[in-house]
Amino acid sequence: MKQSELQNKISVFLPFNPNNLNRSLIEELRQCRLVEKIFFLSNEPGEQWVANYEMVVAESLTHSKTLKIIANLSDSNFILLIIKDTTIIPGP
Repeated sequence: MKQSELQNKISVFLPFNPNNLNRSLIEELRQCRLVEKIFFLSNEPGEQWVANYEMVVAESLTHSKTLKIIANLSDSNFILLIIKDTTIIPGP
C-alpha cells in the first residue's frame, strides 16, 4: 500500500438497526481498502453486537456529544458518517 493511501484511510460510522442491517453496504465497506474501521452507532446499550465491528452507544446520530465521540474514536484522517439507510458505493 502506498504512503498516500495510508494517510487517506476512512473510519465509517453508521446507524445500527438489527431489523434492517444493510449487509451489502457493510460488505462493500469491509472490502474497500480505504476503510480502516467500521463502527455501528446505537442509542441502546446491550443491543446485539455485530461480529468484527465496534458498537458505539450514542444518544442521537447528529447530537454534538455523538460527534465528539466519533472524533475521539477515529484514528483516520477522514470520517464517513452515514445517517440514513442509503446506497453507497465506495471508490477504488
